[in-house]
Amino acid sequence: MPRFESLQLTAVNDERVDAEPVAFAAGTTVHWPRGTAVTTRDDLRIFGVNFADGNLVHPEFAAILLQQAARQPQGMLGFGGKKIRDPGIWDLPAARLLTRRALLFFCKAYNQTSAHTTDQWANVMDPGDYSYPHCHYDSQASLVYYLDPGEADPKEKLAGRFHFSDPRIPYCCSTHPERPTRGLLPDIRTGTLLMFPSEFVHFVHPYRGQRPRITLAWNISPGPPPAVPEEANQASNIARGTFRT
Repeated sequence: MPRFESLQLTAVNDERVDAEPVAFAAGTTVHWPRGTAVTTRDDLRIFGVNFADGNLVHPEFAAILLQQAARQPQGMLGFGGKKIRDPGIWDLPAARLLTRRALLFFCKAYNQTSAHTTDQWANVMDPGDYSYPHCHYDSQASLVYYLDPGEADPKEKLAGRFHFSDPRIPYCCSTHPERPTRGLLPDIRTGTLLMFPSEFVHFVHPYRGQRPRITLAWNISPGPPPAVPEEANQASNIARGTFRT
């Protein structure tokens, strides 16, 4: 059973929703801080936004994700490190805030008043972990949030970098249309939320840093979530949630 989170707005840009406060041990922030701008990243279909309140949102959440990852066996190389889907993790205040931001981002960028996740997970990458080229088939947009991009490698500048290589992205096909001859590597830092069409082929280069690289990911589509039979919902150990405003 998938976990569905959804958002229903009365307007695409609702300042009342954006300004709703969220309290953490280190202080209070809001769902969408005033002045947080959505920008495109070298392609009009790739969007990015940077949040500056990571000092409030990240510390406790990152520690819990690392604890959870430490209990998991090492997965197969090429699958992006250890994936965390525990519903208890996704019910934590930081996870709920970041999921709401992902849904708000989708609505703002695509001019929608409702949206839902089709999947969501956290990735914890250790040295040597990487993600093979892939795309997603069950959503309109895919989003990645950087809790900790990890450590750069001065000897290998592409280490741990997120990379698009897709013939539908003109930037990738600078010399031969529809034939990627270079990659698009968006500028990313702690607090960056990146969104792109789910069909775009993307991957992550092998990570070389010693500090774990921690990201969150969502696949999102417009409209309300699909109906789930009540008996199936009760049988699942993965909760469903809804944000309504």
